[in-house]
Amino acid sequence: MRSPIAARFVAAASLAFTAAACSAAPPDAETTGQGESAVINGKASDATQDAVVLIVYPIGNGAFECTGSLIAPNLVLTARHCVSEVAEQPFECSQAGVGTSGAATKSDYTASNMYIVTGAKRGVDPTAKGAFAALGSKIIHDGATNLCNHDIAFIVLDRAIPNAKILPVRADAPAQAGEKFTAIGWGVTTTTPEPLTRQQRAGVGVLDVGPTTDKTIGLPVPSREFLVGEAICQGDSGGPALSESTGSILGVVSRGGNGTAPIPNDPSASCKNGYNVYSMASGYKDLFVQAYAAAGQDPWWEGGPDPRLAKFGETCTGNDACRTSQCLTDAKGAFTTCTQACDKTNPCPGGYVCNGDKGAAGVCAVPPPPQPTTTTTKSCGCGIGNVGTSAAAAWCFGAGALLMAARRRRRR
Repeated sequence: MRSPIAARFVAAASLAFTAAACSAAPPDAETTGQGESAVINGKASDATQDAVVLIVYPIGNGAFECTGSLIAPNLVLTARHCVSEVAEQPFECSQAGVGTSGAATKSDYTASNMYIVTGAKRGVDPTAKGAFAALGSKIIHDGATNLCNHDIAFIVLDRAIPNAKILPVRADAPAQAGEKFTAIGWGVTTTTPEPLTRQQRAGVGVLDVGPTTDKTIGLPVPSREFLVGEAICQGDSGGPALSESTGSILGVVSRGGNGTAPIPNDPSASCKNGYNVYSMASGYKDLFVQAYAAAGQDPWWEGGPDPRLAKFGETCTGNDACRTSQCLTDAKGAFTTCTQACDKTNPCPGGYVCNGDKGAAGVCAVPPPPQPTTTTTKSCGCGIGNVGTSAAAAWCFGAGALLMAARRRRRR
């Protein structure tokens, strides 16, 4: 018997909607599972989407599961209700982002009990030795006591996952109504409560961006959330909305459904033709910065370079090894250090010069070493050493003039 986290949408007909949340199992559950959810009418996710991970939290003889995204080799983005207890289910939110029913949060779960499973396939027991890639070590969120407008969190891992795929984040601009994205998650399919393969659904459209109230169903959408139609269900909570134009994370699954109960032959029935809410990444940039810092990682923002690549001035083995996609070569054509474009309006950092001709566009390069100054030994009969030629001449001329003046005085 599983007890999924649920959420209620305040709609015109006051319908109760099943949450697009973590699947949950009470302590007396007999098997480990992720409840009654899926990326609805999706297809199998492949290895190119391995930045999307499964989060498993054992409880007694069972477990609940959520979806998350690797945004650094040791940092997972997910939903707040995937890392903290919620006082009451279902929950409702007003357009102002206030929990009108059941949205209060309680204590955090134990980070070290969170198992992070990578890859597009799951094992029979995701918590078995060798079946998971890392464990949690720290939970980060904004400390809010209300899930509405705050359903986002991070898990810092106990180790960096080798060769991890990671995703950039859209933190500086909101999602746009009509924008298309791909939903990815570990919810169940229409035929099984425990899919062996991660699921995806492309072409999901953003219907409304908060703050607003949807005109079709009267659903309030807070300022840091956006509304979509049929896409996901329980087990997909915390999963990403990946922009189909940039590949960056627009938001994470918070809640949703269609107001009906699951049925035995279709556990996803409560989510078909439903409406779902995502927490929007752009509303939490300061929290993202805090989480990246806690993980000891540089951020990867939408449109920016992969932070795992070499920085300007660091050694490189080719253009694709640099954040700037530009690697200098030496006189023999061998790659040396990462550089960047420059011109008269974009000068190079200290110690570098722009190799463009007369201020034209070029790349930053190390200037050639200065040529040594030519020196000449001059003797004026007064013991001077090696000085520059012109300096020596001036010194000797002055010394000669003084000597002649002294001789004239003696003659008088």
